Amino acid sequence: MDAMKQTDSIVVIDDVSKFYGSKKALDQVSFTLEKGRIYGFVGENGAGKTTLIRLLAGLGEPTTGTISLFGQPLSEKTADLRKKIGFMVERPIFHDDLTARENLKLQIFLGGVSDYSNINHLLDLVGLKDIEDRPVKDFSLGMKQRVGIAMALVNNPELLILDEPVNGLDPVGMVEVRNILKNLNQQEGITIFLSSHILSELFQLATDYIIIHHGQLIKTMTLEELIHINAKGIWVEVDEIERLREQILIVSPTAEIIFDGTNAVKITKSNLTTRQVAKIGLESNILITGLTEVGESLEDYYLKLLGGSYE
Repeated sequence: MDAMKQTDSIVVIDDVSKFYGSKKALDQVSFTLEKGRIYGFVGENGAGKTTLIRLLAGLGEPTTGTISLFGQPLSEKTADLRKKIGFMVERPIFHDDLTARENLKLQIFLGGVSDYSNINHLLDLVGLKDIEDRPVKDFSLGMKQRVGIAMALVNNPELLILDEPVNGLDPVGMVEVRNILKNLNQQEGITIFLSSHILSELFQLATDYIIIHHGQLIKTMTLEELIHINAKGIWVEVDEIERLREQILIVSPTAEIIFDGTNAVKITKSNLTTRQVAKIGLESNILITGLTEVGESLEDYYLKLLGGSYE
């Protein structure tokens, strides 16, 4: 099992911190990216997302901690490992007066490759095959983002890292980019790591979530766990968790009790109201110090995470 885990781990971030003078942009961040997944890297603006992506791109080095790519710790001798990664950091960089095809050709040339045979395939992947000869300056923002994604794919990467790829796009542009990324993952087998400051933007795309706040990792979860945690229910802060669980199951045998690791639980899959839960606590002489309905929206959950409330 350990050998398989090692094989599937394509990025390992281990206790990474990054200082800019006295400012700590990243604070002992650790997580692993597994092959074949789509990771949503979520945090508010200034949380440290772009800093970490820049470290992965070789545009800086950790102050402390290590980064391993494809099983090898990064160093000057292993910098060529980054050739297996496609990057779009902050915003795509291209020449507005050139066409999509010409921008891709230039990107391939700058990468030291003279084989342009893959350009048609790349244009097709990002849905630009029919407008490849128009100047990029005439493109919409969503079309420009697709050019940027195509440029990040010129080296046939195993891992694609995108910084805020849907930021500023209209709903149609967001759907187009989302479908392109799903296809790259499911049909081309590319692992994807993309950042956003809005959790709901990634909900229909990512298979896994990594949430960062003020440079610190505060939560990692799969899509299934996010759906499970964010299901509508009742959040209860209580000291005698086990006693409350027993009493709840007597009244509502189908209820599911989710522990948050501290002194709170979430009750789902029951028809209980907050008033009924309070009554159960009162009649059982169990002190309940917090009681509220939860799971209204992804953003509510995200804001509670950032505020240190229910997880």
